[in-house]
Amino acid sequence: MTDKEKIKAYIELKGISRRSFYLNTGLSNGFLDRGESFSVDNFRKMVECYPDLNPLWVLLDKEPIILSPEVTADNLFNNSIDHWTLLKDEFESFKSETEMALNIILEELDSIDGKKLREKIDLAIKKSDEQQKKGA
Repeated sequence: MTDKEKIKAYIELKGISRRSFYLNTGLSNGFLDRGESFSVDNFRKMVECYPDLNPLWVLLDKEPIILSPEVTADNLFNNSIDHWTLLKDEFESFKSETEMALNIILEELDSIDGKKLREKIDLAIKKSDEQQKKGA
């Protein structure tokens, strides 16, 4: 579906006449029938006049077509930023916890005498080999 076909689908779904659409947006009569796409400025006019039109659906085919009243194009963008900030914070926390655990492991390894460490590694390899033979 082209960008303009999506706008046509939206106004049909909402029961908006093309005449009303053109009057509200200030776009010229027949605008939706010429070409397949539109400029950012024209898209901005559409989103400003119809705040429940989901810009992510028009641009990226991300449903829903119509945003709920509590979700508008403005807060959709702000919520996306908040979501990425939260993910970044969670990643930083995970990274920090992982580094702490790694440091504890390294400290334990440093405290084990080299011979005992080698014995433990050899034992782990032997167990792994035995498990692989059983699975084969």
